[in-house]
Amino acid sequence: MLANDPSLSTTLKDKVEFLDQYGDAIAAPDYEATDDNVGIDYIIAKKDPSANKTTFDAASGTITATTTAGSETYVVTLKKDATVLDSIEVVITVVDKNKITEFGIADLNKFYTYTEDDAATTHKQTVKVYGVVDGQKVAVNQNMIVSIDISGALSGSLTFNTTNAAYEYVPVDVNTDSADKTAKITAVVATSTNTYILTKEITYSNAAPKASAIVVKYDGKVVEGGVVQVPVAELEDKSVLPTGANKSKLQFEAKDQYGVQRTSGYNVLMTNPSEGLAGSIDNAGVGDNFAPGDAGKSLQLNVFIDGVYQTVKVVVGN
Repeated sequence: MLANDPSLSTTLKDKVEFLDQYGDAIAAPDYEATDDNVGIDYIIAKKDPSANKTTFDAASGTITATTTAGSETYVVTLKKDATVLDSIEVVITVVDKNKITEFGIADLNKFYTYTEDDAATTHKQTVKVYGVVDGQKVAVNQNMIVSIDISGALSGSLTFNTTNAAYEYVPVDVNTDSADKTAKITAVVATSTNTYILTKEITYSNAAPKASAIVVKYDGKVVEGGVVQVPVAELEDKSVLPTGANKSKLQFEAKDQYGVQRTSGYNVLMTNPSEGLAGSIDNAGVGDNFAPGDAGKSLQLNVFIDGVYQTVKVVVGN
């Protein structure tokens, strides 16, 4: 749901999940801006090409609101060559922003109150307001906020970022002795007919960022069951860590208590290689010497950071 403002959009192709015949989520097939009837891929199109509530950029899969309120249906179609395997309809609703009568402040992570070690860059947070219609969230232009601030020690730490067209918190130095403290965000939102005052309690701390858990993903999907199959091309000279320059589709990701991905401090230990396995993965998470002959062989990857760890068995090959 989008307010009737052409600055608002949603990229539908990034929100489509694909399942295999066992009902498990798998990597997405190729997205095609125009249907070429070749191989397995998926396309997105308006159900009614003449509908005018939104505009659609097929190249990026992005739907943009117009100033006209109403609903449109988009169809996501999965195909193999010229055969339709499945399709799903998605309704996009454009809402008159002046008729929205309920608003809220989007969920926020804990605020980090420290400015050294690049924290002012790594631990920023965007603070956004959304509308509510029939219990559903509606994206609105953040220029509807006429005033916003945080109480207490964090007062004045919100600024408007013109690039993101939204307010953001940039870390400030507040010593909490590593304890959690609370503050309150107050936002004033105005439509053409009414004014709304919103509040949200937030937590902040200056405790050093530490990972709380590690998640294993392949091509953006969480690996279930502790086993993952990975092609040679995604292991050879590629990194399984978010710190690597040449990233594999296999990734071990850890977030700190502020919801920010950790970019250092990982240690990778490879164990239990199959007999004859040529490839290996070093402590920095980078693969080397993997070859087509490794297909069908396996290894165990054990990743550690800040006292937490995650283990997965990697089967080499398609």
